[in-house]
Amino acid sequence: MSQGIYRTSSDIIEVSDRWEQLLEFRHWKNGRGLLTKPTDAHLRAYFTEAHEHMHRVDVMTTAFGLLLWRIDVTITADARALVRQFGPPPAGTPLVEHCRRASLGAPVGLDQVRTHLMVHRTVDELDRLVRFRAHLWSGATPGLTRSELAAEGNEVLDILRNRFDLTTGWRFTTLAPEAPASVSVPHRRSFGTVDILERSATIWERVWALASIEERCPRTLQWWLDWRDARNRYRDMGDLNDLVNLFAHKRLALFALSGPCDPALSLDDDVPIEAALPAMRWASSRAAVVHPQHRLDPLENPVAGAPDTEVYEMLASATLNGQYGLFGNAERAGNGARATDPRYSYLAFVLRRFHDEFTQRTRVEAGGSSVRNVPRINPLVSLFDDVCVVHLTEVIGVDIGRRESGQLLFSLLMEYIHQELAKQNVSGETPDVARLWRRLRPMACRLVTDFHDGLPVRTEDPDELLGLAFYSYAASIYGPGSAR
Repeated sequence: MSQGIYRTSSDIIEVSDRWEQLLEFRHWKNGRGLLTKPTDAHLRAYFTEAHEHMHRVDVMTTAFGLLLWRIDVTITADARALVRQFGPPPAGTPLVEHCRRASLGAPVGLDQVRTHLMVHRTVDELDRLVRFRAHLWSGATPGLTRSELAAEGNEVLDILRNRFDLTTGWRFTTLAPEAPASVSVPHRRSFGTVDILERSATIWERVWALASIEERCPRTLQWWLDWRDARNRYRDMGDLNDLVNLFAHKRLALFALSGPCDPALSLDDDVPIEAALPAMRWASSRAAVVHPQHRLDPLENPVAGAPDTEVYEMLASATLNGQYGLFGNAERAGNGARATDPRYSYLAFVLRRFHDEFTQRTRVEAGGSSVRNVPRINPLVSLFDDVCVVHLTEVIGVDIGRRESGQLLFSLLMEYIHQELAKQNVSGETPDVARLWRRLRPMACRLVTDFHDGLPVRTEDPDELLGLAFYSYAASIYGPGSAR
């Protein structure tokens, strides 16, 4: 079972341990508290939280993270719409396959013809989004060429531009059309962005979390190496005790995630996928990192003339969501003020946060000082087995009170439910509502205890709040009054 989870589409870190253990460990680390010798459970909680936290930083502060978030949000919206139209898929049948097998019946009248065309288009676009995401996340499938991957990427760019009302027009190209799209890495059968994110977070554990305690708790280094199976999993990274080597690989991971790939970028020229997509950027610059004499050299875009240095400056000033984009339906329904306000809407909060992070990075790259140390940026919520920890001291760019906090956190809770059930429907898994209920119960407990003024129902019962959340989801799928 995974010890921790950070989903790219939500601002929640999940740790399959107890908050009490992490708190005891932090007190021990700072020379306080009653703990005299950390147990394995204390160490797991400490390293898992640090690991998932770095995943969140790598996603929420990079250009690729924004692209991936757009894809995940669109997949969630499309899956919800298609389940409403066709019903949930049978166990083992992916949603796209289920929709293509089902029949909408013969259209009657022009309006139904338009509706049927729109539904079929949504099915096709969901298929393209899921397929391209899989290539990015896990690595391109054997036999896929770079020209084919670029073509799939262009289809996704068009979909996202339409959904987020973006007017840019640049395209993905490739320098080697017939070359394999997959990346070759020693000791690995496949290599994708997930591997880059895992390396980045594991390095962060070693150079920050472990280095800060190994003198006081010498057994931790060997314990960590065994627990992570780090020497076996990351054989190609060399000496895991050579911190200069690890810092070089950490820079490589950040470089890989920083290519010009998001459709909000206003670029004058088309972009080769070799300069844009993480796995290819990582592979092209890896040689410099593994060479001891070049570890500290600046990493340069492998394609001359690609606008790598301007990516974050562009995103900091770009419109990340157009007027009729993500919140277009709410705007037309007259609810745009609430839907686009980061004090109430989780999705609006994420867009604001991305914009702020890109502004911060632009300031730092221009020689200015950061307002805060980026790796310490907290998620909105950290979910442990025993408690939900809420971080609202760093809400970006807005003043927020307790009522608004409750509304924002409930919006996050609802989005999390939509994302989880959409993911399971897309893959053909049977939604495990009971597990999802158990996972979210600590969050519901915290909401009804400390943020009840901002909730849609006045209750002290966390199960009643979760019941309302799942009923709201069912009503949005099957209609009001549905018991399904």
